[in-house]
Amino acid sequence: CTGGGGGGGGGEPEDMGPSAEAMAAAEGLTGIVLAPASARLTPGVPRQFTAYGEYEGGEPRDITALATWTSTAPEVAEISNEPGSKGLATVHGTGAVTFRATLGEVHGELSFGGGCDYPEEFDAHFALGEVVAPFGFEPAYGANGEAVPFDMRALHCDESVRTFVFMFGTGWCGACSAMAQRLSQENAAIEAAGGKVILVELEDADSAPVDSDGARQHWDRLIGAGSTIVRVGDQSSTPGSNFVTSAARNIISGYPTTMIVRRSDMRIIAVNQPIMPVVSDPEADWTEPFIPPFTANCGPAQEEPGEPNDTPEQATPIAAGEFNGGICTPAPDFFQVDIDGPWRLTLNFTHSRGDLDVFVWDVTTEGPLQQNGQPVGSANIANQEQFEFAGPALVQVAGYQNASAEYRLTLEAL
Repeated sequence: CTGGGGGGGGGEPEDMGPSAEAMAAAEGLTGIVLAPASARLTPGVPRQFTAYGEYEGGEPRDITALATWTSTAPEVAEISNEPGSKGLATVHGTGAVTFRATLGEVHGELSFGGGCDYPEEFDAHFALGEVVAPFGFEPAYGANGEAVPFDMRALHCDESVRTFVFMFGTGWCGACSAMAQRLSQENAAIEAAGGKVILVELEDADSAPVDSDGARQHWDRLIGAGSTIVRVGDQSSTPGSNFVTSAARNIISGYPTTMIVRRSDMRIIAVNQPIMPVVSDPEADWTEPFIPPFTANCGPAQEEPGEPNDTPEQATPIAAGEFNGGICTPAPDFFQVDIDGPWRLTLNFTHSRGDLDVFVWDVTTEGPLQQNGQPVGSANIANQEQFEFAGPALVQVAGYQNASAEYRLTLEAL
């Protein structure tokens, strides 16, 4: 029957109701099963579904063309109810969706959680280059104390994200505070590149386990309540409390530790690497250490009088006082403090020109001196680094990630 007759010209065609064939197929129908149940929805890839009618005492029957098809989320995936293409799904994006086929008073459904499946080849412990074990946090907090869902299985389907940038830290770790502030400064650029930053606190200031409520208070003081960075505490992790402390023990050699996960395959692609280069190109190989190219922001005229002092053996002896210097080459500057009692060292510079750090140097380990698991020195995101120590010591001034800048060094006997 075609529309247009009986004074209804120009109106919608009348609903003629189910066909005689559909009415006959509905007789004795006890259930409807949609197939394939194992289908994977991929945006841009059509997928045909079939409806099988179940009858008491009879064989299943293909009723695809007779059923009425609907989708609970057409913005995620539509399913055709047009003759000749019934059951054909058009996938627009990722998200939860349920397809329903109805015949008479009976219907069958097939639901999809988000259009993607989490990779199965993961281990309980995190490892560079491997799929990260699925975990989450309940609760997790975003801007202004708002609770946000955070489950890696669900986030794997979020195509708006390219990388997850985790920072593992503690409440007693000064370097963790500095790293959190650095990430806060870079967060807009990280998000623009498709990155999502998550600050994970494993212990509070008293070295005790901490949940997301306690962690949020700590991180908020450092990055501001309005930041969109996610804040969590490991005691609130799933599938069990303090999951990250156990799972990440093979990659955490000190605090802070950063770990970047590529969303497309959920692999850990970088550990303790510069953030922006990785999030800007997550398909590259980041398993080898990356050092940004050096650009000098000063020259020989700005170097300190004790040059060359690029190695511990060349360290410049200094007494109480102040003088100017500069990190004008890729090499650091070393100084020998010859004060028997307590002293304070202050390093002033222009952070926007180049980020400098200062540490007491341990010649036996060829790295910063460690006390209670933390380097002795100062590394933050301000225009000044300052710390106190006692007795003769070797001190290193260096550019963070190959930074270059002039500085003023002040040594005070206390």
